[in-house]
This record gives sequence, C-alpha cells and structure tokens, in this order.
Amino acid sequence: MKNKETKTDEKYKLQVFNPKYRYNNNKRITILRVVIDEEYTRVDFLFWSLKNNNMGKWIQIEKETYIKAFNCDKKLKLIKAENIGVSPNKSFFKTKLNLLNFTLYFPPLPKDVVAFDLIEKDTMNENYFNFHKINLKKAEKKFHGYKN
Repeated sequence: MKNKETKTDEKYKLQVFNPKYRYNNNKRITILRVVIDEEYTRVDFLFWSLKNNNMGKWIQIEKETYIKAFNCDKKLKLIKAENIGVSPNKSFFKTKLNLLNFTLYFPPLPKDVVAFDLIEKDTMNENYFNFHKINLKKAEKKFHGYKN
C-alpha cells in the first residue's frame, strides 16, 4: 500500500545554472539560471555597468523581447520583467560601476527543448541582449575542493 504523502504528482521543473550559450559581443551580462516549469520560462541575469559607457547610467529591456526554441520559428514573447525597466521605462544605476540582477519571464518552453535563443532585438548591436543557443543540458558537476 502506497503512502498518500508520496503519491503526489511532481510538477515539471527544470533548472540549469550558468548555462552555456553564444551571444552577441556583450561582455557585461551573463545568464545565471534558467528555470522552466509549467507556468513560465524564467531567465535570471547579472549585468554590470561600466563607467565610460552609455549603458553605465541606465538599463532597460525591449517589450518585444522573445525566446525561441532552437530550430523552431515560434516566438514566445516577454510576459514580465523584474528589477529592470521595460522600454520606454529605464532602471537607473546609483553609481558609475554597479551590478544588477534581473529576471525575465516568458511562456514555458516545451519539455523536449535542448536549447533556445533569447532575442531582445534582432541586430548585431552589442547594446541589445541577444543570446543564441542557450544550452539546457545540465553540465556535469565538477568537484572543487578536498575529497575524503
């Protein structure tokens, strides 16, 4: 006889920390985590401003930003953003050198997707956050430290 507490259905959830990807020459941003569940595809970022750069004063994301499963044409548009202004709104930095974490939410990607693109604006301009082939395969864990 099964225990009722262990019989609950587990909801689908995939988390990939520090996924590998190709992106468009912007060295000031990185993807920290991708979370895909039944409700959203969530992408967490870290951005650092530079004091001698236009992007050092403010940051924003275009409202037409989308994700697209690799080798698929269907675009899943941005639903919401946390801790970053959605154009025309901007998030301003308090100092010339600053770090900012922000999160973007999209509709959920299919469970069988192994990679996807995130496109803010289809251009080669480095001021837009375009990431290509974000890999959803979990990397092997590497041990860093003393092992008994």
